[in-house]
Amino acid sequence: MQLLADKHGDLRPSLIKLESPSLGTIDDTMMETSSDEYTVTPPESFISDSWTELNGADVDASVHGNLPRLEDLVDRCTNILERHILNVMEWREEKIGHLLNFSPNTPSAPHTVRHTGVQTRSVGTGHNGSNATFKGSSSHDSFVRLPPKAREELLHYTSVIASMYKTVLYHNFEHASHVVASTDMLLVMLNTKNRKSSQNHPNRRCSTNTSVSDLTSDFSTLSGSSADGADLSYGLTACPLTHLALVIAALVHDVEHQGVGNKQLVDENDPLAIKYKGKSVAENNSLSVALEMLEDPKYSNLYQSLFGPSDNLNKDARAELEHDERLFRRIFYDIILATDINSQERLQRNKEKWKMAFECDEDLEIDRSSCTCEKPNEAMSTNGHGTKQMQLSPNTNTDDEGNSSHSSGSSDSQLCLACSLAQDECFSRINYLRTSAILEQLIQTADVAHLMQSWNIFMKWNVKLYNELWAAKLAGRGPDVSANWFKGQIGFFDFYIIPLAKRLEHCGIFKSLGSLFVENCNENRRRWILEGEQRCRDMHAAIVQRLGDGN
Repeated sequence: MQLLADKHGDLRPSLIKLESPSLGTIDDTMMETSSDEYTVTPPESFISDSWTELNGADVDASVHGNLPRLEDLVDRCTNILERHILNVMEWREEKIGHLLNFSPNTPSAPHTVRHTGVQTRSVGTGHNGSNATFKGSSSHDSFVRLPPKAREELLHYTSVIASMYKTVLYHNFEHASHVVASTDMLLVMLNTKNRKSSQNHPNRRCSTNTSVSDLTSDFSTLSGSSADGADLSYGLTACPLTHLALVIAALVHDVEHQGVGNKQLVDENDPLAIKYKGKSVAENNSLSVALEMLEDPKYSNLYQSLFGPSDNLNKDARAELEHDERLFRRIFYDIILATDINSQERLQRNKEKWKMAFECDEDLEIDRSSCTCEKPNEAMSTNGHGTKQMQLSPNTNTDDEGNSSHSSGSSDSQLCLACSLAQDECFSRINYLRTSAILEQLIQTADVAHLMQSWNIFMKWNVKLYNELWAAKLAGRGPDVSANWFKGQIGFFDFYIIPLAKRLEHCGIFKSLGSLFVENCNENRRRWILEGEQRCRDMHAAIVQRLGDGN
């Protein structure tokens, strides 16, 4: 990989040649699964500081003109992805390992490497930019290590995705890497506050005797409370598959973003707007790019690490793996589309889902008894790895009501909310509805995390977004936002960011840490009211000096 820079010093990724990564010893901070207890629990103050000052060292360095190197950003993302893949691999082995028809020495078996000894877990990036770890003792004698070929493919996949982010001033790969880090930190906070209760849950692991139609994933535990009423994570701490879907979605959610909004693409009759019928254009393109790449046979070892082996499986194991992959794709699909916050229809649908999940009767079930909708067929196809998959994307047409029509020719009729949620058997229960609503809030929070973090981080990304919109205006691809930027940011806090933060606090998944998001929002809003007008003048003068005023 080669790092290029334009005349203004912005990152411009160019994948010239990908050298094979070192296949030596992998740091043990990547190896512990999410089910293990810490010997030392990170203090709440450390977690709060880590979220609030996430990647703060990059902000400090940028003051002196030192931008983060693309290679470093790729490494950060790869390490986070690797840790979550490992969690899924061990989770899968514990869940269905006895169903797999191979011995460890079978050539087609997953070539996992075992390691024993003291383990550590990274808990995110502290205020000084360094990764902090806490030693822990595993409940297992050994744990899964990512096979060397799979790790090489993971690094290559992350590098290629990075190279496909365009040279724009905000929606570039540095933004993607910050969203990945923020997503990971949210999961650290979630696991820290719910670890003990989720481990004590009597159904933490799904029963190996449960059929796919009876909800074979860990979502069978998503009832919202444990036997002692202590677990408020809605099963999220027990299912690393959802964590993995979140972090991969964070990585790819803005790939090939052109630095303009979906409305501009529609107004320009951009080929992507035509392809996706003007609905969530950039988000649907990100889905298509990410999944088409992942299904390329050259990533077969990585694919197997994500979803399990495709050969030497008995019927029960194959059904279990197909179900997990289908669930992953459904989550991945929904949470990427949830980042289209400029779609009023989609925002309204997300609000309705939240209201149904958290503001209605606790005993509510999704009622389809009076509905005349026909459940869409779950179109299945064979991917490049020889396994069946649900065609959610890229071969799915999506409208802003969240409905899908599969390429196999299934009904393209409008679906009610209950039916659209019931396309997978996991969506037919209110407990999953709550989890699905939370997952959307998490990815939306990570996407705008800078507004809920420290003032310096907020201002860094605020300036970058303003610069990108000004560059679009100069190119004739967007309006002049300079006159309304100050008041617009206050409105964004009041009508989107603070309500989002309050929903995270209200649902209770972060327990005492839940108030952190609201507190940080309010503090940034307070300072913006005091300093924002002068900041606007300064940032406008700087970008005009850099790019001109168009006259």
